[in-house]
Formats: sequence, structure tokens, C-alpha cells
Amino acid sequence: MKNKIYIKEWLSTKPYQKHTETDSYYLEVSNQVYAVIQKHYNYKILKSLLHEKDIKLLSVILVCYFEDIISNAGIWKTFTGLCEQKFGKPLPYYDLNNYERDETNVQDISFLIWNFINTYSENTLINPNDHLAIEFSSPILDLLDKEWQYAPENENLVNYYQLKDYKGKDEFYKVRSIVEKFMFDNWLLSQDFLNEFVDECDRINNDKDIDDDMREKYLYETKDNIVLNSKSKLLNLYGKEWLTHYLGESHELYDDLLNMSKKINGIFKLIDQNSKYYNVEYIATDKTFKLLKSSLDMLENFRYDKLYYLGIVRWKNEWVFSGILSEVEYNQKIIDREKSKPSSLNASSFLQSEEDQKTINDVLDKQLKAFKVIADGELIVNLPAKEVKTFLNQFNAAYHKFLGLSDDEIVNPKDELSNQFDDAKDIVSIFFNPKAGIENYFNFESAFPMKNNIFFDEDYAYDDIDGLIKTDFISPELVKYCFKEFRDSRFYKEYIEKNPWVKDLEFTLAYYRKNSYKTFPKITLTNK
Repeated sequence: MKNKIYIKEWLSTKPYQKHTETDSYYLEVSNQVYAVIQKHYNYKILKSLLHEKDIKLLSVILVCYFEDIISNAGIWKTFTGLCEQKFGKPLPYYDLNNYERDETNVQDISFLIWNFINTYSENTLINPNDHLAIEFSSPILDLLDKEWQYAPENENLVNYYQLKDYKGKDEFYKVRSIVEKFMFDNWLLSQDFLNEFVDECDRINNDKDIDDDMREKYLYETKDNIVLNSKSKLLNLYGKEWLTHYLGESHELYDDLLNMSKKINGIFKLIDQNSKYYNVEYIATDKTFKLLKSSLDMLENFRYDKLYYLGIVRWKNEWVFSGILSEVEYNQKIIDREKSKPSSLNASSFLQSEEDQKTINDVLDKQLKAFKVIADGELIVNLPAKEVKTFLNQFNAAYHKFLGLSDDEIVNPKDELSNQFDDAKDIVSIFFNPKAGIENYFNFESAFPMKNNIFFDEDYAYDDIDGLIKTDFISPELVKYCFKEFRDSRFYKEYIEKNPWVKDLEFTLAYYRKNSYKTFPKITLTNK
């Protein structure tokens, strides 16, 4: 009986808990798909990558796709429509000559299998043209095609994500609740966001320094952060963006949803207040915000002599509270830490004005010119780690000369900023990202077949190029630069021939950089 999918497993992908009339039918189809997978000659290979429970879930997901199309529920249509909008075609990677919109397609099934394995496999990332993604697809499509004329519509799916009865003082929280449902109770997206949530929960639950009272708050805060700040692997979109496009341009909240801001988490202090607003200052950058008092009606006394950890979101041009609120002792060490912590400094970077952005771009432009002066016109330099500090000091001196400073006025970066290189024996690749500034990467030197790269080793070239694409902390700008700059080298040519995801490089980079695809400058303007 273990080799059977039960109703509980089918309902795990549904936005409701009590099964409907159509669920029994689709559960049966799920078991038929599962049987097709089990009988396939590649089943043992698939089992080496996925647990049995995950293979059952894969079977369910493929039938959810089928049910979605039959019921015109719109989730798959939203995905393919957004693909079309962004990339000019409804699906990446595959030949779409025989692709039929609003019907089941072998390309869709191959894509869904590829996405599922890359989401659930613990050790392996597979190509879109991998035999595991492709060879299961045709027999599964044959089965779904045979069921097409018998498959009933599930009207519950169409009704569940509609945004209704939201008006009132709790409007933001009602809207946020529907966004959460679309992210966590959606057959296409839920596995991605649930995996992120589970990973964070494990980290919190395993931290012995957190007491039980705070642990519950941290778990709640984690989910709130994911709902408001996390992006999907597919298309690299926020939950609010998925819901907005699902609801369509005719919905009266279409613009408001798209304009809802990210959540800013951090430590704030009270500056002043009136009957409607708390005027609060974000400690990290000194930015001030007018926070609606009505969104913090649980707060009895917002004190001037305390600091507060909280989250704020801009909704309809008003800043409202979201997440948890904790009182923090007014302590200069805490303030200094916040002002130097990158995550705190970057939390509000999306609010840069055009004037601020122009200032930042001017700084980056001067830094780029300085970098090229000391890098012989290149954007990438490969050095032994022990030489990095000297290079950074040279860069700093060249940059300050562009600012018109004399040698006596130039101050080198603080030692702690480059101490990470002192004891390392690795090779460091330094890239100047025109959108961000200097980036340092350890042990990727063989991804750069440059004439002056004496550390390049062709035996490691393929792996390092592969790592460029799949490693989430490597900026998209570096990857795109390499595939443009080195496209004529035999190493990149060979890689491109073997990997279809390069032809849809933008989609691929977004996919493997779930929450790090958008690059922000490593420059923060304060007192703004």
C-alpha cells in the first residue's frame, strides 16, 4: 500500500483542506501517472535523486497542471503569459514549433519535471535536456491526453484566489493574506516557497540560544518576510507580482498590488508623533518614515528612550506595520552595529530617489575608470589572495585621484575590510560590476580564459563556467559579461553546445538566484 498516492497527499497541493467532488478523479489520475513513472526504465535513476514521497508529489504536480488547464484555473496560463511578456515565448529551453496554448504539451511536462527535480534533489542540478526531464514526458502526456475528454472542471480552483471583501482599515492585511495563499497554496509555486520556509524554520528551531517564546515570534516573522520579500525561482517574481498578473489588469487593486513595497526590517527609533502617525527613523541609514498609528494599535506606549525592531511596508502610499515588534534597549553599540551591517544598510535601498541614483551612478562610473587604470583596461583581475589588499589599496588611490585628492589626502580602506584575504592561499577573481562595484570570488579563476590569467586551468574550465551560472552569490552581471566577452573561446563554445539553458540565459540566471538576482550598489547614501 506504500506505492499509492492518498487523498491527503493530493490535497497537500490544494488551497482547501476538505476534498471536493472532482478530487477523487484527479487522485486516481495521479496514481496512474505514478504507475507510469514507476514502470519507466529511468525510474531507478530518478529514485537516486528523489525520495519516494517526492516522486509521488511530482506525480501529483503533473496532474495539478492537467487539472489547472481543464478547469481554466489560470495558474499555468499566468506563468506562460509572464514568460511571453518577459522573453517573447511561453516557455524557455524547448522547441515550441508544435506547442499548443491552453492544452497539455510534452514541453510543459518536461519543464515541470526539470523544475521539480532541481527544487527537490539534494545533490544534483539537471539540464532541461536531461533524459530524466524529457523521457518521462511522452508517456505521461499520452495518459493525460486519453483522460482529456473525461476530466471534470474544478470550480473551487477558479474561485479561491479572488481578492474580494478587502476594503476597510485592515485592507493591507487582507491583501497580504491572499498573497500568502497564492504563494503557499499553489501547485506551481508552493514547493519553492515552502522549501525556503522549512529551511528557515529548521535554522530557528535548532538555535538553542532562542527561547520558546521568541521562537514562535521568529517563525511568524520568517513567514511574513518570505511573503513580502521573497521571490520565486520561476521568473524571479514576488508573490504580489504573481497575484497581480493572475487577477489581471481589470482588477481595481492591480496598480496598488504592483506598487506595494518590499518590507523593511530593522531597528527604528521614535522621532515624534501626531494623532495619525509615528514619525520613526530607520537606524541603519537615518531615513525617516511616517508610520500609520492605526497599524500599530496593539502598541500601548511607543517610547522615545527605546529602540524597536519592527517591519514596515508601503501600501497605497502609506507605511504600515507588518511582522513582529520587539523592544530593544537604547544602546550605542546596537546603533553602531546597524549602521555597519550590510543587510540593514541594503534593506531600504529600493527607495533611492532619482537624485540619489544619479549620485551613486556617478560614483560607480569614477570607480570603474579607476579600476580599468590599474587592471590594464579589464573588468576582471585574478590574483593570489595575499596580493588582494595591495590591489584594493591601488584601486582606492586611483579612485581618489579621480576625485581630485592629493596623495596625502588618500586614506586606504580599513584593514578589517580586507583581512579575509591575509591568510587565504586561494586565487581570488576580482570583478568590477558596473551596477554594484567591486566583487571578490574565490576559486573561479578557470572560468576566465583571459590572456593575462596565468591561473587559468583548462581542466577546470567547464566546472567553473557551470559554477558561474548555478552559484547564487555570483552576480548576473559577471555571468553575462563572461558569456559575451569569452563567447568565442572554445571552452565557452563547448559549454553552450552542451547546455540549452544558455540560450535562455536571463531565465536561467533568475532561476538560480532566487533572492539575489537583482543587483544593488555596494554604496549606501545616509541622511536621506
